[in-house]
Amino acid sequence: LRESEEKLRRLYHSMNEGLAVHELVCNESGQPIDYGYLDMNPAAEGITGLKREAVLGKLASEIYTTEEPPFLDTFSRVAASGQPTSFEAFVPFFGKDLAVSVFAPCQGQFATLFADISKRKTAERQINLLNQAYALVSHINEAIVRIADRESLFKETCRIAVEHGRFRMAWIGLADPATETLRPVAVAGIDDGYVADARVATTASPRGCGPAGSALRAGRVVTSGDVAADPAMAPWREAALARGYRSLVSLPLKCGGAVIGVLTVYSEEPNYFTTMVTESLIEVAADLSFALDLFEKNRERELEQQQLRLQHSALDAAANAIVITDKAGAILWVNAAFTRLSGYQREEVTSQNPRLLKSGVQDSHFYSSMWKTILSGSVWQGAVRNKRKDGSLYDEEMTITPVRSETGEITHFIAIKQDITERKELELRFLRAQRMQSIGLLAGGVAHDLNNVLAPVMMALPLLRNHLNPEERERLVGTLEQSVKRGANIVQQVLTFARGVEVQRAM
Repeated sequence: LRESEEKLRRLYHSMNEGLAVHELVCNESGQPIDYGYLDMNPAAEGITGLKREAVLGKLASEIYTTEEPPFLDTFSRVAASGQPTSFEAFVPFFGKDLAVSVFAPCQGQFATLFADISKRKTAERQINLLNQAYALVSHINEAIVRIADRESLFKETCRIAVEHGRFRMAWIGLADPATETLRPVAVAGIDDGYVADARVATTASPRGCGPAGSALRAGRVVTSGDVAADPAMAPWREAALARGYRSLVSLPLKCGGAVIGVLTVYSEEPNYFTTMVTESLIEVAADLSFALDLFEKNRERELEQQQLRLQHSALDAAANAIVITDKAGAILWVNAAFTRLSGYQREEVTSQNPRLLKSGVQDSHFYSSMWKTILSGSVWQGAVRNKRKDGSLYDEEMTITPVRSETGEITHFIAIKQDITERKELELRFLRAQRMQSIGLLAGGVAHDLNNVLAPVMMALPLLRNHLNPEERERLVGTLEQSVKRGANIVQQVLTFARGVEVQRAM
């Protein structure tokens, strides 16, 4: 028996696990209210930092300086029932994670067998943090791929940070130059009005020197490891602690290289934002900044496309025909007015050369001169008679403008065509009407001239009949012949004028 006791004693003193024996203390009603230390082995001293001589005979509430000693409910239940139990817990007084087994050696007593599992728990926490970080980054990247607008991405980011990053709260604020504050645009988690009342300044004022304001101005990550002790958190400390915020980190968000806002996340644990956690959040902020750049580029591209659509609509609705060709003259685009003017549909002329409109009225020299002008980079203007699809001719005034690339090379030509067929017909009718009016005015002058021509003839006729000798008759006949020729010439001038040929009046 003594040998067995000696073995147990050696085992008790040499075992790696801590072993402590306690006695339950009850009140007058028999309710457990405390427990005392009866014994503890050297391993227990090493794990807890307590000394056997200092704790023997003392109550746990005295040692731990708490109203209710740790795990009283569990220990009293084992002492009363005799049923052993096991659990793992972090003991703040020791600052360690312990694996505890509890059993009852006799009535009213219990013993605890425990081991320090802090390293294992730390490793597990690291693994959990890694998994949370991976889940956080993964879900954020998935959201970036899935979501097409900035506001929705901000809201989803905060939601993911709380649900998958296990943060107590997350919010995103954008710099508002008008108010010189961070304007909240998204929030998730336990907020209770905290963000709305935060009024974080973008200036170096007291409300702008916290983590969020500092991160915005400096463009770097700013951490507050202990809200309760951080002087920079003074404007928000009371409200933050009331909501369980013990530490936080603020990360700048950039667009186009400029800081435009801040992502801030909060933890219920002090000094939670280790290097590993912070690095995962830095990756999130970088991914968000990349997405913001994409959104901005997409927005600019959409504006350009809207502008192009507007310009296309304006060109297509233009009254004048418009033709765009490449440098070789192949048609790339025509507007609706062109199809109305030429009779050709857009698909019929695309990739064709404008020579399909040639009427044959202009010769090759005309077109050579035109090409020489536009290939030199100059604008060509002129009138052309072309042929429609149905074979009818039409007149147009055309302006051809070269289009240059950024390097100055001619890449395209834009031709603007105005149908002047009706105008030319009206001009011709107007000229004819003017001629007819002029003929009426001319008639009086012609009558006067003809009378002058005919008067000598009429006067000479009686002389020819009755009085003239042959010599005088010959002279008079010459005069008559000259007058008749003048009259014929006057008539010819009238006919020529009526046909539209400019003439000089015969004298």
